[in-house]
Amino acid sequence: MNPGDYDSTNVSNLALAQKCVGLLRLLHAVDCFPRGGLHGYYAVAAAVRYERIWVNLMRNNHDSSQISPPLDIAFAWFTHRQDPAAYFQDRQVDVVDAIHPDSKYAFKFGLGPEYIPSPGAFNRVWEAAAPSGHAPWPPPAPGSLQCNSLFAEPTVFAGRVAASMGRFTRMLRSWLRPQYLDELFLERAVERYVRFLQLHRDHPEATLIPTADIALMWHTHLGLSREYAEVCKEMFGTSAQGEVNLWRPDYLDITDQCKLAALYVDTARLFRNKYEQAYDSHETAWLADTVPYPLATTGSPLAYALRVFDDNPDQKDISLICKDAGIPEPQPGEPVVRNGAHALYLTWLAAHRAMLAYEHSLMDCCWTRKTICNVTLGDVTSSLVSIAYFLELPDIDTHPYLLAIITHNRYSTSTLFYALAGV
Repeated sequence: MNPGDYDSTNVSNLALAQKCVGLLRLLHAVDCFPRGGLHGYYAVAAAVRYERIWVNLMRNNHDSSQISPPLDIAFAWFTHRQDPAAYFQDRQVDVVDAIHPDSKYAFKFGLGPEYIPSPGAFNRVWEAAAPSGHAPWPPPAPGSLQCNSLFAEPTVFAGRVAASMGRFTRMLRSWLRPQYLDELFLERAVERYVRFLQLHRDHPEATLIPTADIALMWHTHLGLSREYAEVCKEMFGTSAQGEVNLWRPDYLDITDQCKLAALYVDTARLFRNKYEQAYDSHETAWLADTVPYPLATTGSPLAYALRVFDDNPDQKDISLICKDAGIPEPQPGEPVVRNGAHALYLTWLAAHRAMLAYEHSLMDCCWTRKTICNVTLGDVTSSLVSIAYFLELPDIDTHPYLLAIITHNRYSTSTLFYALAGV
């Protein structure tokens, strides 16, 4: 270790290379959110549900080993933690506050029985915190009585959280590449992230732009809000008022692409000068937004079916609510920003349902081949249609599709992503 370098043991002990898988699962599920995705109305609803219901529930009855937030609330909570100073101020917490997520459960989501061993007790806790008649899942339909009661009272930070949610969904496009589940690659990413932290300590006034691999570790670490604050205190110290100097990812606020590119070049120069190593490579660089996921291109055999994620029967009500909340929404006909995980999940779902239907048909020896094909196609089609109604979604992190997202050795092709990518 060079003189002045930070002892990375504290960061290494956090096992970020393993915990980032939880973040990737969360982002996969968010990319599959139907009815136009977690944008516009559903982003606002998620942030308000988080502030009005989940914050109170955690403060009064929080046991992260027993209670896991619904998908939309989990993403709003994650987004809030990405701005650490604002999170501490908005929540009025300190480093030891119990409402910080336990690092073992920081990216958990969904209402499965493994998280709610006593549904009756959970329902009572939820009902005590939520507006009358407001169910945990799915989110209330726009214009419904539950929607009206949810928005009946003013909020403090929900609008800011909702406006920030889109910043993180786009990152998954780069993180869908196979190397972002490779064990050795992720371990190197942790090492590079520690060096990135040291670079900020050396140049606190500079706006540093992370590579895609460093960003994955940084945003995973930010999701562990208590542990992130501890590392910031150790590395960056405290202010004259005794407050921890929490490093915020300011690069997310930059919308000028030319400025972003120039700052990236400056970051690469500082990194190269300090460590005498190249800052990025084809594996660690960000993918351009114009590069689509292969299964989500217009020429993909799935292209006709992907609209099930964006069809929305409540568009008129959504437009009114977004206008009142000051949240922009996609214009009619404008494609919803997705990263490709929705196409990957649709492939998995169609194959899974086709397999089940085909196996069931084989039990009936009287079925003809034509009947088997029709039944199989019927089951697959119904599963696709059900997505628009919040059915058959990967809305819990123990969903079989999400459990297939695991780290692996690069030379193994047994995982979902290497199999589909043909690597």
